[in-house]
Amino acid sequence: MRNTNLSIVLIVLTLFLNACNTEQHNFKARALIVLSDADMIASSYEDGVLNKNFQIEDSLTVLSFNHPNSTKSQISLSNSVIGWPSVFSYSPKTQLGYFAETKGSNHQTKIKMQRVWDALPDGGRLFVVDLSNIENPRVVQQEKLGNNVFSVSVNSTGTVLASSVIQSEKTQILLSQLEDGKIVKTFLADTSIFNNFKRITSLYFHPSKDILAVNLDNTSIGFYRITRNNNTLGLEPIGGLLKVSIRWSEGKWFNNGDFFAVCDYAFTGLDKPRVSSIKSIKFDVKGNHELISEVKTGLSTEGFDLSPDNQYIVAVNMERSFLPPTYADSLFIRPSLTLIKVSPNNGKLERLGANYSFDGALPEDAAFDSESNTVAVVSFHEMKELNPRKGKVEFWEIQHERLIKLDAKVELTRGAHFIHAILD
Repeated sequence: MRNTNLSIVLIVLTLFLNACNTEQHNFKARALIVLSDADMIASSYEDGVLNKNFQIEDSLTVLSFNHPNSTKSQISLSNSVIGWPSVFSYSPKTQLGYFAETKGSNHQTKIKMQRVWDALPDGGRLFVVDLSNIENPRVVQQEKLGNNVFSVSVNSTGTVLASSVIQSEKTQILLSQLEDGKIVKTFLADTSIFNNFKRITSLYFHPSKDILAVNLDNTSIGFYRITRNNNTLGLEPIGGLLKVSIRWSEGKWFNNGDFFAVCDYAFTGLDKPRVSSIKSIKFDVKGNHELISEVKTGLSTEGFDLSPDNQYIVAVNMERSFLPPTYADSLFIRPSLTLIKVSPNNGKLERLGANYSFDGALPEDAAFDSESNTVAVVSFHEMKELNPRKGKVEFWEIQHERLIKLDAKVELTRGAHFIHAILD
């Protein structure tokens, strides 16, 4: 989260990936978007030791697959792992990406913090990045929206951006009117419709309608329709709220817009992890929403991806991989993936076999390619590293309803925590 001046420093590096990084996977996409938070390491969650390296700064990395010579472009972009993996939204209409800054730049030389999610400085900015030229991403707008921005989502027409923010210790939803993809006016949604819930931590636009799925206090979900009155934007509820979890993190709409999948992280404390789960919800335009299906995953599942054909889900289980390497328990811990079969017409979920273990610290997210066959998984850095400098992206393929790990690996800035595939 380090910037070298008051405006964002844009440093663009275009590097040819070497053969060992590219030839062993067949990831079909226009690009992969990866965010790296360089201000801390995985174990900072447990012991508060940041291991800050001021030579490494937060970054946005774009891996391009749109021609034979795959490239890696990187710019400096303040971002944070603190929060759910819902900090980015992309509009194919305008080819602009929207990035939320949940926590801000850390210039402190302090070695240790009591609780990183409280002690790190506030963020609150929204960055609009032009991704029309994948090999030259550039920031075209930044707006200060609040003290912290938890989540952003752009609607299907690229004309409205919803943001979940904290301002003066109050959680709010902001609705921004967009012209050519850029913010021209922002409206504050009426908070009374959220029934006194204290936190709104993630939100997601419907794939074709101006309807938002909203995470309330990480336990419940509400659905809201965008309203337009007197040239202002607002929200109105669609039915009642549905309690879905102990603590849910992110969600994904099915392509048909009839179902919504959520990840129940089931978090109750770093030292008391619970088995997480993926759940599907039937969205009803009349408001009779219903929990349809649930499958167990692994410990501390924070992120997942739903394949473009809506046939599979891959869930990423951290499995306490954030423990410091000096802790005895860390010797026996490996994160894992869970493969889930999806029935898109009825929302049913089916777990396929045992979990797939791998090496990587604090893996939080995954992304399918356009053929729904290859999955990219991001890790903060390698496990058991005391002074990590690199994060990584690794690749898996679905073969006969099993996950097969490939040899391919792309290294990038340490702190890699979010990944998204741009398919078109």
